[in-house]
Amino acid sequence: MTNPAHLVLEDGSVFAGQGFGAEAEAHGEVVFTTSMTGYQEALTDPSLAGQILSMTFPLQGNYGVNRFDTESRRVQVRAPAFPTRRHRPRAWISSASRPMTSTPWSSGTS
Repeated sequence: MTNPAHLVLEDGSVFAGQGFGAEAEAHGEVVFTTSMTGYQEALTDPSLAGQILSMTFPLQGNYGVNRFDTESRRVQVRAPAFPTRRHRPRAWISSASRPMTSTPWSSGTS
């Protein structure tokens, strides 16, 4: 189930999208990545701890997540924002569609 989500910037700009995962507010510096792959590594990268990570490449979640492609044991970003997301990943190695449910997620906001 998805809920309305908003990415609100300091200058008052608002980007609407659909939230999924934990229902929570997330505050932090917004950073972005233009990477086409490696979203699992980016989400678990300790150097991005506490930041809101905007993924600019439109296809996120295609290959799901697995236990091998992490940079740490947990999601480090405060919240990710995806242009779109795949509901069912399509990769033989995938064990889940997203790393954790305790993180607020947003799609359609990038």
